[in-house]
Amino acid sequence: MQKIAAMEETEVVDPKTNKPIRISTTNRLVFRHSFDEYREVRNARLNILIAKDFAEKANSVLHYFRLGEKEKTRTEFSPEGAEKGQVYANVGEIRGTSSFYYISAVREDSIDILTIQNSWIKPKYRGTEEKPIELSGEE
Repeated sequence: MQKIAAMEETEVVDPKTNKPIRISTTNRLVFRHSFDEYREVRNARLNILIAKDFAEKANSVLHYFRLGEKEKTRTEFSPEGAEKGQVYANVGEIRGTSSFYYISAVREDSIDILTIQNSWIKPKYRGTEEKPIELSGEE
């Protein structure tokens, strides 16, 4: 049997971007493996629980990063615009919790949780709200 992972819609809206949060099979697997209490929770319910936890971390974005080609100009992937609801493509973010990190992509019509990791190495360049991406080549 061939299984195709897809992003699944939830009814949860991210308070930072005002976009619906979507979850993948990989995220559920991480939760089920990491937390015994979620092993028997049905997929739809677990999607909502993960999305709510992610939404609660809206004010704990640790880093913004570029998705896509490095050669694109700043206006083509402006995280500042994404925060204001203006520009959405090519922006990713890392949100932290006490035990793991959410890696997500801000899309035009949703925010997708790509993966959940238990560690994260802070990059050399700045990734804050004030200056999300260093483009001078001094990475």
